[in-house]
Amino acid sequence: MKKSVKLLFVFLAAVLCFFAVSMFASAAGEPSIESVQVTNRNHNSITINWTTGKEPVSFVKIYKYKIKDKSNTLLAKLKKGETTYTVSNLLSGTDYCFKIKAYAKNGSQTVVSKAKTVYTYTLVPGVTNLKLVSCSDTEQTISWDTIRGINTYRIYYLKYSTGEYVLLGTKNTNTAVLKCNPGTKYTYKVQAVAKVDSGKKTISGKQSDPLEIMTKSAYISTLTASNVTDSSITLSWAEGKNATGYNIYQYSPAEKKYKAVRTVQNASSAVFNYLKSAKTYKFKIKSYTVVDGMKYYGDSSSVLKVSTKPYAVSVKQENDSSGNGKAVLS
Repeated sequence: MKKSVKLLFVFLAAVLCFFAVSMFASAAGEPSIESVQVTNRNHNSITINWTTGKEPVSFVKIYKYKIKDKSNTLLAKLKKGETTYTVSNLLSGTDYCFKIKAYAKNGSQTVVSKAKTVYTYTLVPGVTNLKLVSCSDTEQTISWDTIRGINTYRIYYLKYSTGEYVLLGTKNTNTAVLKCNPGTKYTYKVQAVAKVDSGKKTISGKQSDPLEIMTKSAYISTLTASNVTDSSITLSWAEGKNATGYNIYQYSPAEKKYKAVRTVQNASSAVFNYLKSAKTYKFKIKSYTVVDGMKYYGDSSSVLKVSTKPYAVSVKQENDSSGNGKAVLS
């Protein structure tokens, strides 16, 4: 008998609880999130706006949803009446998913709406700080500021004949080593690119400001000496690509530095006369290229050491008045 009465009390309590919840839901109603839209979007933030249904809302929670592991991260809990939120510090050119839920609270009871899901993505900014890192006669290294979330950059070069920028290639880092010709002017731009909307859409940022580079004139790797006498030397070298001319430098022991002693154009050799015999001389050569009236030099060649020959020994016979002969060595 006692057991039956106890079971009856449990049943009545459950019924009362059910009616209480039903009465609250009926009184408060189920809140809802309506007409969600992205009102502002840039490369590192997204602003979301929404409206709520007719039923009163006590507060709203916004979550960032990760599709890969199906996890929610609470971003904010907004007060009643707040219907906009800006998510900041996002990666550029990246897909994002957000969920919004409305909550209605009455005493200790809370009713939660169905989640409203928003799929969107951030934009791609323009590339900044494009600069030259190093340059030789055959190679250039350029770099630019890294953009968080971006791993593809397009490199363009200016085709001077048409005035148009042509795609040179892509890189997944913020540096690029580019092959080039000596004594040549180049102009580059770089653009960031990303795939969004689950890879279905390609978006890009604004191209960087142009970077103009003049490569060094050709490096002369071989400088040789020939036809060496006791007073002259002939210097020869391989002509440099696009070189306008060459400066030859000779070391001055008195000043302890190399001085330009000869400029040569339209030739690949030079003769130095009036030198001292049995003396060592040191030479270097450097090519130059003239573009738009400006002279651009290459790197100096290796030092060439060459010694003139000593004077030749001469022997002659001389006779005195008596007819006696003698050999004179000089």
